[in-house]
Amino acid sequence: MPTKVRILWVVCMLAVFIGFVTITSRGKIEEQKKIEEAQEARIQAEFEAKKKKAQAPLPAPKADPIQQIQEMIAQGKHDQAAEYAAKVAENNPQAPQIFTWWGIALVKAGKRTEAIDKFERAAHLETTNQRTYLYWGLALAMENRYEEALPKYSAAVEINPENSGAYAYWGASLVRLERYDEAIQKLEKALEINPFEPLAFEILIGALYHQGDFTRAWKIVNKAGKANVKISEESLQRLREKMPEPASSP
Repeated sequence: MPTKVRILWVVCMLAVFIGFVTITSRGKIEEQKKIEEAQEARIQAEFEAKKKKAQAPLPAPKADPIQQIQEMIAQGKHDQAAEYAAKVAENNPQAPQIFTWWGIALVKAGKRTEAIDKFERAAHLETTNQRTYLYWGLALAMENRYEEALPKYSAAVEINPENSGAYAYWGASLVRLERYDEAIQKLEKALEINPFEPLAFEILIGALYHQGDFTRAWKIVNKAGKANVKISEESLQRLREKMPEPASSP
């Protein structure tokens, strides 16, 4: 091959090689640029997502169903509270407090027979809730089932010996059964625990009246006055008919 031709051929090959390298380099640069742009976009997207999540309001806490029922009862929405409790109980059939408050709502709504079933269910699930037994006894007493109510009040005070209300209701049922001596003991215990227990005062005065102990009954009236507990005019008038009110001690 002539020298000039050989030189020309080498020059051409060099040009082709340089061109190839240049094109390849440009391609790699473009490819690297695209990769970097994709990475930057991904980082930016992640940053925006985190920013949006941080700014989003926190989800509201789930409402406590027991509190919801209590609030409805406090507002006098007894039927509504009972209906709501029934729905909650469908999803929580092993939750004793739901059945207790369902029963309380039913008692308040005047549906005592239904309430008794709920208290029985609650007590089956949990034997240590004094409220269950207290309202169970109350529901039975309101149905004139006084004898059946007694062990419910007894169970309530076994759980909490300081439950003055349970002693007062216990005494009330005993008065209805004309077991006045026992009633007076329970009512005095209620006042020993809580000197301001209004129910205990009224019923104790009635029990003493039936016992014919009018002097002591007037002493309880005086004690109630000092505790700012109002005694019904009916009870006072009935007592006056048997014995005039003694002069107050100075």
